[in-house]
Amino acid sequence: MVRLWQCLIAGAAAVSANGTFRLQDVPKTICASTGSDKVGYFDFDNNSKHLFFWLAESRDNPSTDPVILWMNGGPGASSVAFGLFGELGPCLIDGPNATKPNPFAWNNHANLIFVDQPVNVGFSYSDDPVKNLEDAMTDMYAFLTSFMENFPKYAHQDFYIMELQTKKDVCNNVLNYCRDKSVSFIQAEHLSPYDFRQTCEDGGLCYQSVEWTEEYLNSSSTREQLGISDDIKFNIVDAELLQNFLDSGDMDADSIAWAEELLNQDYRILVYVGNKDWYCNAAGEKNLVHNLRWKHQSAFQARDSQPFTMDMQEIGIFKQVEGLSFVEIYDAGHMVPADKPQEALFLVESWIQDRLRST
Repeated sequence: MVRLWQCLIAGAAAVSANGTFRLQDVPKTICASTGSDKVGYFDFDNNSKHLFFWLAESRDNPSTDPVILWMNGGPGASSVAFGLFGELGPCLIDGPNATKPNPFAWNNHANLIFVDQPVNVGFSYSDDPVKNLEDAMTDMYAFLTSFMENFPKYAHQDFYIMELQTKKDVCNNVLNYCRDKSVSFIQAEHLSPYDFRQTCEDGGLCYQSVEWTEEYLNSSSTREQLGISDDIKFNIVDAELLQNFLDSGDMDADSIAWAEELLNQDYRILVYVGNKDWYCNAAGEKNLVHNLRWKHQSAFQARDSQPFTMDMQEIGIFKQVEGLSFVEIYDAGHMVPADKPQEALFLVESWIQDRLRST
C-alpha cells in the first residue's frame, strides 16, 4: 500500500501548486465523537473547483494507524451523507435534527477521509461540472497529492481506498435472464433493491436515514457550524453528474481490467457484499471475482468458501487467496456497515491486519 503513496508524492509538485486547503475543527454539537474531526475544502484548478471533505482521525494512534479514503459511488452520491452519517463514520444520523456517536466507527483504529466527489456532489461545488471519469480521477489525484503535502504525517502509513460499488460493476456479470426476472419481481412487489427484505413504495433511495441526513446537512445551523456558505446547497445525489457519465459512455466502461492489473502487481483487494442486497448481489459479486484474470485465478477458483466467524459465531462466508478476498455478510443489505456495524468493523480491521480467517 505504501507504494501508492510514493507514487502520489512523486507527482505532487506539479499538481498541487494551484491547490489550497480550508480547514476547521468539527464542533461537538455536530458530531460528539471521542476522536479529532476536521472538515473543510480543497480549492484547486485556479480556484474554480472546491472539494468538500471530512477527516476523522483515528481514536487510537493517528500517527501510525492506516489511512482509509472512503468514496461513495453512484456515481454522484455524497460520501459524507451515505458513508459517514449513514454507515461507518464517527457519528450517525439520529433523526432530522441530531447525530449520535458511532461505537463501531471505522476510525476506531484508522484515519478516515470522506470526500464529496466529484465536484457538485454533497457540499462540493464548481461552475465547471465533471463530464466523465477521467475528469473525476484527475480531480481526486489533485486532492490526494495535495493532501499528502499538507498532512505529511500520513505519508508513510498504509493507505486503502474503499468505495460503495455502483450497480454496473455487478449487473454486467449476472445472466440477463435472471436479471430480467428479478427486476420484474422487485418492481411488482415494491421491494427495496438495496435490501429485498424491505419494501420501498416511493421508489426513492429507500432509507429513512438518507432523508434525515439531507435535511440535517441543509439546515442553516449545521451549515453555519461547518463553515458552509449560504449559497451552497447540499446535493446528496447529483443527477446531472450521472447523466454526464451516461452521455460520455463511462457507465458502460469495463473497470475489471484495472482490478486485474492491481492484483497482478500485488495490491490487495477486498470485495464484500451483504447477502440481502439485490443491487450488488452476492451471486453477481461472486461471479465477478471468480472471473478476474490474474496470476492466482486458478487457485482462487479452486478454493472453497469458509465460514467467517466473530466471537465463535458464523457471520458470513469468505474466500481468500493471496491478494484477493471475497466476503459475504449474512443478514445485510447494500450498506453493510449500516445493517451490521459490529460485523463490518470486524471485517475491515481483520482484512487490514491481514488476519481474515475463521476464528
